Amino acid sequence: MTPIGKSALASFLTATLTITMVSAEPAQRPQLPLSYGHVQQLKNNPEEAKRLGASLPPVAAEPGLPPAAPLRAPAGSAPASFSREQAPEGTWSNLTNIPPGGPYNFGNPLLLTDGTVIIHRTDTPDWYKLTPNASGSYIDGTWTKIASMQAGYGPKFFASAVLPDGRVIAEGGEYNMGGAADWGLGGSIYDPMAGPLGTWTPVQPPAGWATIGDAQSTVLANGKFMLASCCDTPSRAAIFNPANLTWTTTGANKADRYDEESWSLLPDGTVLTIDAYTTQIGGVSCGLGTERYDPSTGKWSSAGNIPKQLSDCNNANTEGGSSPSFEIGPQVLMYNGKVIAFGGTTANVAHTALYDTTKNPPNAWSAGPDLPSTCTLTQDDGTVKPNMPCTMADAPATLLPNGKVLLVASAGKFHTPASFFEYDPATNAFTGIQGTSDANGITSFYVNFVTLPTGQILAVETYTSTIQIFTPSGTYQSAWQPVIDKAPPCVQLRQNYVVSGKQLNGLSQGANYGDDQQAATNYPLVRIVNNNSGHVFYARTSGHSTMTVMPNAPGSTDFNVPANTETGPSKLYVVANGIPSPGKDVTVSSGACPVPVAGAAQGRRSSN
Repeated sequence: MTPIGKSALASFLTATLTITMVSAEPAQRPQLPLSYGHVQQLKNNPEEAKRLGASLPPVAAEPGLPPAAPLRAPAGSAPASFSREQAPEGTWSNLTNIPPGGPYNFGNPLLLTDGTVIIHRTDTPDWYKLTPNASGSYIDGTWTKIASMQAGYGPKFFASAVLPDGRVIAEGGEYNMGGAADWGLGGSIYDPMAGPLGTWTPVQPPAGWATIGDAQSTVLANGKFMLASCCDTPSRAAIFNPANLTWTTTGANKADRYDEESWSLLPDGTVLTIDAYTTQIGGVSCGLGTERYDPSTGKWSSAGNIPKQLSDCNNANTEGGSSPSFEIGPQVLMYNGKVIAFGGTTANVAHTALYDTTKNPPNAWSAGPDLPSTCTLTQDDGTVKPNMPCTMADAPATLLPNGKVLLVASAGKFHTPASFFEYDPATNAFTGIQGTSDANGITSFYVNFVTLPTGQILAVETYTSTIQIFTPSGTYQSAWQPVIDKAPPCVQLRQNYVVSGKQLNGLSQGANYGDDQQAATNYPLVRIVNNNSGHVFYARTSGHSTMTVMPNAPGSTDFNVPANTETGPSKLYVVANGIPSPGKDVTVSSGACPVPVAGAAQGRRSSN
């Protein structure tokens, strides 16, 4: 981003929550991902609203600023190979290409079941697709514009998921079409197989809801999509039926409103959350409560208390304001069977908590390490304060194939710059690492992560045109790999088959943000690598038998062999959360495969 001269706040429009700056250079302030309760308090406290707005850097008006450097991988950067054995130390790489017509501002990256990635152009109905090159490289991949959502639906900070049938659902939005905060009720579902660009179909909201907004969502282990309303009181949640685009009420006994909370799918199929206390519970508006949702009953129940407060629900904060933001950090299920939950407090040191999925509440929680106090806080007047407590008040995190957790933090509430860290569960400690190329000009809530099939992490920034790929160090342990039990020894182009095995969904949902954005990747991809050329092809998967993250759980998925797959001897892999299974020999044929002998695992489905 290009810095501008010192700006003065011209006005704060409490009706629209839009901050307008007076500047010699044209720029627009980013809209803030504020909780519903925080917004109401800001309306009654314009002085704090001014401080909050002035703390953020300006963002160029559309169509966006040109990239600071050519979008090409720097010399010596890691190739985006499908192999993880030769990964260097963690590095960031620019992409060779940018989306057509760009640069634009993007968010909500999602990994489709054919190995492509789609990202949303913020505040518009538009989506773009990244396809890896023949060697499996996303750094050198190509972009195309796909179908757009219905006219008038262009959200920012919304719920999203890839469904077991391969379709994508987008729901709600804190803002719409670049306008005022409205916690909208819009929704749309994308079918990538409906025409050359796919098709989006509008989805009506659950009956009786007043808001969806920047909501929580998850695909449950049974494959059903669960969505919350950010801000309705009493709290509301529903289960989506993709067959007829209808909703069924669920989520009884929820202790407080869902606003700002994060969700984690656990190995037993329940969903874990930490109460943000955006509504009072028995007169208490700030506490230590946690809950689990049981899909078998449709109800929430207590999951015990965390050792230390994680939600930013106190009145004081490091900027001198009096309004709590209720923000809280993400939750990531790790390969050791523990969930690490990150704090969003801004008054002092932010804490973490660890939930051991092998124990029962209330004894499952223990204190994790405090977030580092090495973040920098740029104050409203430009003064820079180093060595401040880091917080993850609205921030992303993702599990890496090496078992560590990549995360982004900032000092104070929505202040620049952003600091990047890795958490290592083996040492229970944080290590500061290099950030994206514009980390000094952004804050933590800008960044969205999604895990690629290569084990790399794609990062996009909601308020900038930056799209970069992180290649982590090290590699996975064999115990974390999917395992193929049955796969066809021969596959024919354009035909459907079945692969089955264990841990095909991985052992985590991968990336987590909380409300605002979800990009889970706990579903199987099928990768076919030609033995002679080394070229990589992804067979579109669908009909996953489960979305569980339970260790050694059996599962299966259908896959369709794309027409452009190179024929001949190849290897077939199942990939989940960037970790591939051991390969299986397979022959790709342009004609009919030989009739399998008795007992052979052909696993063929009907043609596409």
